[in-house]
Amino acid sequence: MLVIKNVTKIFNKNTVNQKTALNNVSLTLEEGDFVTVIGSNGAGKSTLLNVIAGVYSIDSGSIKLNENEISMLPEHKRASFIGRVFQDPMKGTAPSMTVEENLALAMARGKRRGLRWGISKKDRKLFKEKLEALGLGLEKQLTNKVELLSGGQRQAMTVLMATLVKPKLLLLDEHTAALDPKTAKKIVELTNRIVKENNLTTLMVTHNMEQALTMGNKLIMLHEGQIILELDENQKRNMTVMDLIEEFEKVRGEKFVEDRVVLAN
Repeated sequence: MLVIKNVTKIFNKNTVNQKTALNNVSLTLEEGDFVTVIGSNGAGKSTLLNVIAGVYSIDSGSIKLNENEISMLPEHKRASFIGRVFQDPMKGTAPSMTVEENLALAMARGKRRGLRWGISKKDRKLFKEKLEALGLGLEKQLTNKVELLSGGQRQAMTVLMATLVKPKLLLLDEHTAALDPKTAKKIVELTNRIVKENNLTTLMVTHNMEQALTMGNKLIMLHEGQIILELDENQKRNMTVMDLIEEFEKVRGEKFVEDRVVLAN
């Protein structure tokens, strides 16, 4: 369970460039909730994920995960129980290391590391099984360097690495935006399957309006650092992309104009 209460984040405080990225934001995710996050550029979407992950400290408010206050924990400590997938497929992996070495690092997340480090036959068998389930032939490329994989293969790897050890929270930051439509569809299917199979509490930022409506059980819309719209599963199910745009315009009181928004897959 994630509880964000009255969180404010201000950049360049007390300067002419002061910017309030998050303004008194409160949000609760129950265990197993899958929440999609939409909004125009500068709305605070990535900042929201960054303050949860510990990339940025908050100016006020609190962030609790499973009733534990994590607001003051550094990013590396939160990484032991928060999985994250970025827009850039290379960000969540060590490109110069092999597929199996990356998976071994992912499996060691949150565990104490001794002087010995290696990949056992048991580990390798598990990796093959997990990779085979992706349906991308990666189980045959265990000793290949990640930098040699395609964008879709790398992103599938990143999703697997972020969830290999079940995280308490999964953060997806526009993780299909850099992929072509066909590959993005595969990653969406993979994401839905992994989240459902593991009952992962998930927060996903997207510019794809159709994804926002069809993925997950809740939707929030950010504007100027505030949550201006929340939809539950039933409301999402009965809404089209155009309905969502109209709702956005009604709440904002202005025409919806956003170059980066994708209306459909």
